Amino acid sequence: MKRLLGQFVKFAAVGGIAFCINWSVMNVLLMAHFGSIFGVSIGFLVALAYNYSASMSHVFIHRRDMPRWTEMMVFFLNSFIGLGLNDFIVWIFTNVIISSRLSETDHVRYTLFANIGLLVGSVVVAAWSFTVRKVLLDEPKDGNEEKTVLAHKLGTWARKHTPKGWL
Repeated sequence: MKRLLGQFVKFAAVGGIAFCINWSVMNVLLMAHFGSIFGVSIGFLVALAYNYSASMSHVFIHRRDMPRWTEMMVFFLNSFIGLGLNDFIVWIFTNVIISSRLSETDHVRYTLFANIGLLVGSVVVAAWSFTVRKVLLDEPKDGNEEKTVLAHKLGTWARKHTPKGWL
């Protein structure tokens, strides 16, 4: 439990920095009158590069039974699902709760709702991402786990199907 709490604190710190990157990029693009979905998507992608590097070097321990290319594939696939969730939540805040036409008539209110949507979306995506990364990408505490666990099966499959020289 202590290890899990420590990981979550590190994950929150890395995620907090990634959120600040995403938030900054989104707001710069909103000030330039780009749409909220464009802004949050570009911000998310910029923050993603930092997030991968920091998460995999400071939060999670690389699984010995999984090649790096598979780790990256799982990380980025999970992240793109997170991007979709984030975009959907921001869209709800800027197109359903209020009208997207406010981006032209009341830009301050539109920006406020985009920021609230980003905050809500980030909390939802953080919970999703931590769970998936913990289950699929983190080395088990004692280095030993059931051979039936999905992460082990994925790693074993990936090792068998990795071209020579990639491992």
